[in-house]
Amino acid sequence: IDHIFVVGNSIKKWYQETYNLDHISVLKNIPDKKKIPYGSNKIRDKFGISQLDLVYIYQGGFLKGRGIELLLETFSKEDINHHIVFMGYGELQETIVVYEKKFKNIHFLNAVPFEEIVNYTSNADVGISLIENICLSYYYSLPNKIHEYLMSGIPCIVSDFPDMRDFINQYRCGWPISVDNISLYELVKGMTKKEITKKKAGVNALIEDDAYGWGHEKSKMLDVYKKYLTDPVND
Repeated sequence: IDHIFVVGNSIKKWYQETYNLDHISVLKNIPDKKKIPYGSNKIRDKFGISQLDLVYIYQGGFLKGRGIELLLETFSKEDINHHIVFMGYGELQETIVVYEKKFKNIHFLNAVPFEEIVNYTSNADVGISLIENICLSYYYSLPNKIHEYLMSGIPCIVSDFPDMRDFINQYRCGWPISVDNISLYELVKGMTKKEITKKKAGVNALIEDDAYGWGHEKSKMLDVYKKYLTDPVND
């Protein structure tokens, strides 16, 4: 292999140390910037959620190792009155639907086209990406859904794993937590709109940064291609 792209520094370091490789670049899976439709009520209107209530969203695959069972257990507790929306599809969809029928604050929404994601996600208050430490790939991950949340203008709760923690702490745009019942429950139970607004300031600053977005990542990728190709790479 002439060159390797990875999504985070921990994976890069692992390849360097394990295989003694040096042709490795970090290329974050960040979407293009889109205009955020502030005032969109697609989620709240669909499920009849008041503007006064906090809405959390999990989007992506409903798969084992993504913290879905943990989220269902937490949001089904009697003293948790915040709402959570699961938007996507996968093997745990039936389980989510069962909880939806039992609890008024748990909602299922079929996956929407990629270009429509921001119209829905921006209507939530907080995104969630709680990856479980079931393999090294998960432990070193920097999921693209984190960037989708941020590009939709909302802060996110993430696993307290190296790359996720470092990224979120650097930009003060969310909350890294231990992936366990107590940590999630305490964070959700004590969450306030004031705290979310504080983290949104970090999200907004990040979005305005020219070095954040697919345009910047694409330039890094093309620079690598140009080193290996005789003909210049066109946009």
